[in-house]
Amino acid sequence: MDSIRIRGARQHNLRGIDVEIPRGKLVVITGPSGSGKSSLAFHTLFAEGQRRFVESLSAYARQFLDQLEKPDVDAIEGLSPAIAIEQRSGGLNPRSTVATVTEIHEHLRVLWAAAGVPHDPTTGEKLERMGAADIVSAISAMTEGTKVVLLAPVPEEEARDPERLIGDLRRQGFVRVRVDGEILELEEAAKSWPEMAKTVEVVVDRLVVRPGGEARLADSVETALRICGTEARALISEDDAWKEISFQTSYRNASTGFMIGELSPRHFSFNSHLGACPACEGLGTETFCDPTLLLGDESLPLAKGGIKGWWKPKAQRETAFAREVIPILRMCELSESALFDELPEKGKALLFHGGELDTGWRIGTEKKKQVKKYEGLCVEAERKLRDARSEAI
Repeated sequence: MDSIRIRGARQHNLRGIDVEIPRGKLVVITGPSGSGKSSLAFHTLFAEGQRRFVESLSAYARQFLDQLEKPDVDAIEGLSPAIAIEQRSGGLNPRSTVATVTEIHEHLRVLWAAAGVPHDPTTGEKLERMGAADIVSAISAMTEGTKVVLLAPVPEEEARDPERLIGDLRRQGFVRVRVDGEILELEEAAKSWPEMAKTVEVVVDRLVVRPGGEARLADSVETALRICGTEARALISEDDAWKEISFQTSYRNASTGFMIGELSPRHFSFNSHLGACPACEGLGTETFCDPTLLLGDESLPLAKGGIKGWWKPKAQRETAFAREVIPILRMCELSESALFDELPEKGKALLFHGGELDTGWRIGTEKKKQVKKYEGLCVEAERKLRDARSEAI
């Protein structure tokens, strides 16, 4: 159906009107005050759409929702669940959007977390994940007779207490661990545990790939994932050598190594550190230094008015800048009377955004160049703004 058909609408001051509204179009209802614009849009269309949606839910869910009365209308055809945005005075909160005010943002966050397909932000490739069944299928598909040692990585904080770890593993029925690549019995591992173990893995099972072994393999994979939570590893015998394979249950890009954990609604909220942009912190705007605002009279040399900066005339910072700009000009093979337009791009980048600065001095018996870290005017201005406690810097 390509339209919404309303027949006999008598809500409030409507007088039995019939109207057909095209779907998928931006439709504007106009008319003088009191002509029934709100009665048609809000109290008829929206009320009926919302009522039908609520009635489709379970009795348990309906008790938590406001139920609108059935509008006075003969029939409405082609109506979908509706959302109404009512005009009101906006707040001053920069985090308020149309989605948050209408509360649709809460529903979208849940939908994206449950049904969203994550992609690598750098390459745009779809991220894949493996479940326990996928790991079992991958191992079972190997050549019959292949020897497999199934391993479960131990979290780093648990590996720091070997005595407690070995005791827990012994109580759970495990016999071996792999410490820094070497498989040891628990008793042997307790005696020769390294002072700083880099990797510790529990040997969950040792098996041979053969038909009918899927049930045992599935139990072992579930056990490995229960220990680590996001990863299971396997040592595979290939040509008298062992090859290690990692099975990740988190979303990952095998080609780049990018990985993301389980998606939650917080990943899609700009009020959470998980979802907020690190640059603007979820506000949608970013404060940065515009280099053109630091320019002075471009007909004057850099050290004598070509750069005005944020400092007052004859201030200590102005004197310091006059000393800083000389080695920058020297590095660009320019004279001290050079203008801003004569500065090459690399010189402008050094001036505003910082880098390695050759001071021109020679130090030590070998007379090595003295190179210092130069902060850059824009970087310094942004730092001063962040650290400022008042509007005046």
